[in-house]
Amino acid sequence: MKTCSTTLAVLLLIGAATAPADERPEATVSVRQMKRLAPGLYEVPESHGLLLTLIEPGVFTMGSPTHEVGRSGDETPRRVAITKPFYMGITEVTQAQYLNAMQPDHVEYCQNKGPWRHTLPSFFTGGPWGVDRGAGIHAGLESDHPMDMLSWEEAAAYAAWLNRREAAAGRLPPGYVYRLPTEAEWEYACRAGSEGPFGTDGEIEAFFGFSPSDFDGNVLCPFGRRKANPWGLYDMHGSLYEWVQDWYGPYEPNAREDPKGPDEGDEKVMRGGSYMSYREKDGQWETTAAEKMRNIRSASRNHLPPDYPLPITGMRMVLGPALEGGE
Repeated sequence: MKTCSTTLAVLLLIGAATAPADERPEATVSVRQMKRLAPGLYEVPESHGLLLTLIEPGVFTMGSPTHEVGRSGDETPRRVAITKPFYMGITEVTQAQYLNAMQPDHVEYCQNKGPWRHTLPSFFTGGPWGVDRGAGIHAGLESDHPMDMLSWEEAAAYAAWLNRREAAAGRLPPGYVYRLPTEAEWEYACRAGSEGPFGTDGEIEAFFGFSPSDFDGNVLCPFGRRKANPWGLYDMHGSLYEWVQDWYGPYEPNAREDPKGPDEGDEKVMRGGSYMSYREKDGQWETTAAEKMRNIRSASRNHLPPDYPLPITGMRMVLGPALEGGE
């Protein structure tokens, strides 16, 4: 079995440096090659640019050591093997990708949603996007901004929709489906061979890609503004909390291969932290390393009920082995 530190061919395809905002990587893998799980970038057809990259199998330490600053008690380290390759979205699912699939008709700006009375942008099928330049978190955003305010149920519904469509089109590898990543897959992909708190080199600001005085740049950063990790995955730290497949619970110490969490529970797990993880307090920016890093580390875990649409939650797509008992 290979470890991810020796199988980073995707570096040659994408590179770890921050890409200019108007230069998206292009697909290097055809449908036929993807069905054989070929290395490289695969663009899901008719998806408004959903790009996936192959993550090779490997072994890693999931969780955090007791000395890691900002760690929580539910991050008990264990050695885990990811035994099968999978494709993962190089970015979070964007507004164009989600809304054109799940809400394809015109959506009025200032649509109140959930207990936070969050808003979605006005758009028509395929655009235009960001035409309303008024106040609000989505004012002026373009289609390459990540889709936020998603409950786990909404994220799972998008994955199920995509899975049904691609299966019907015959574009899936045998035994593989579109779904949310498991916690183990997410952390393995995030770490990209790193055993430290982050899977991307740099100071804390590199994960957010904004100046603390520039809150607008902090909210919903479009593709390519932050540094990618060695797998070529962007925004694994500090963009949005990303829903994963697992129910929340203690790590099973004996689950050493492809763990998928408890069979049932009350809350689903979120990974990756969010832009609100680094925030102003009493007029001053947090200065302790623990406060800065607590929620955006590779091992950080958060959890909410699956029907709860927190404004800072989104999703990242995986094309992975079908899981027992689910899509």
